[in-house]
Amino acid sequence: MGGSLSSTGQKRMNEIRLMDYIRAVWKRRWHCFYIVLSVTTIAVIYSYFMPNVYQSSAVILPISPSSGGGASSVGGFLAQLPMVSGGGGIGVANDFVLFLNSQALRLRVVAALNLIPVLVSNAEIQNGLSPEHIINMAATRLGGMVSVKIDMLHKQKIIVSANGGDPVFITKVLRQYLVELQNFISTNALTQAKRHRLFLEKQLARNKRELLEMGKALASFYQDNPVSTEKSKLNVPVAMNTQTGVRNFGDYEEFKQHFNVLQKKEVDQQSADAKNLDYVRDVPQQVYLTYLQVQQQILEQNYIMLSSSHQSAMIEETKQEPSFQILEDPMVPLFRIAPKRRVIAMTAFGISSFLALFYSLFMEFYVPKKRERIFQEAEPIGIR
Repeated sequence: MGGSLSSTGQKRMNEIRLMDYIRAVWKRRWHCFYIVLSVTTIAVIYSYFMPNVYQSSAVILPISPSSGGGASSVGGFLAQLPMVSGGGGIGVANDFVLFLNSQALRLRVVAALNLIPVLVSNAEIQNGLSPEHIINMAATRLGGMVSVKIDMLHKQKIIVSANGGDPVFITKVLRQYLVELQNFISTNALTQAKRHRLFLEKQLARNKRELLEMGKALASFYQDNPVSTEKSKLNVPVAMNTQTGVRNFGDYEEFKQHFNVLQKKEVDQQSADAKNLDYVRDVPQQVYLTYLQVQQQILEQNYIMLSSSHQSAMIEETKQEPSFQILEDPMVPLFRIAPKRRVIAMTAFGISSFLALFYSLFMEFYVPKKRERIFQEAEPIGIR
């Protein structure tokens, strides 16, 4: 019986206390109204002064290159990106995120669109900074406009977004990003097939030069030298003696230079050239002519072999070169993404309502008690 009475009394006390809260808020309802109205109005007005922000996005799908013979599929991007041995999926997507976030790619976009006047102010340009600092500053600020992330649902997709106040400008920047990404990959992706192709191109150029020089030598041979197996014998250089061993001549020009020296009537056996040269003395003209013809045939065969290998290397390079497919082209956005004025207004209303409630309870319960405590502490002093 006593327990029920105590619980009833406690319930009444709680009801009275809740009513006190309600009375306190109602007592200062106009203060609360002005607080909520003022804060919400200021927030809404401020949101209309905030600049509009638009977002343009593109979605790309990295294509895993075929790694023939265990060749590394991606690597050596400007000596700052990691090597990846074959594979695909999330690994290739991570590599493309690195490519898209690289400063080298941003520099290419800045140069292609001439973004320095847009991203760097005239005061900063006239501040005495070097051209390198200025273009790097523009590239860094461009990186703040563009964000790159992997799709959370489909891990192989990459979303590239650009934010800014001009919807046409950010779309143009994003499209150039994709163009420069493909150019960047084609220029800097050093696959095994590409290394092979570059080597073959160097050898082809050298082979063409030597083949033409050999043709010139054969064409002028009958004019400059009488063909005979007995008379007019020649000294023919074979190789160069070095400290590390014997090496062939670098090209036909080097051979011709030493050949002309050896055709002097008297060759000093103790001279430096004679010591460094490995040559055959007194070679008949007919034998030398046959030697030149054989060298020309070898060069022709080498040219055919190098040309065939070069074509094969180009085909293999297209297989190994990393690439991507555009799933969604960047479009000019029609609607802004910020500021979200409705969200700002609702947030301001909620915060101001809480502040108004706190103000009412503070003025109703805390301030009178504090005044009473100060009065009680000051009363004995007044009696004295």
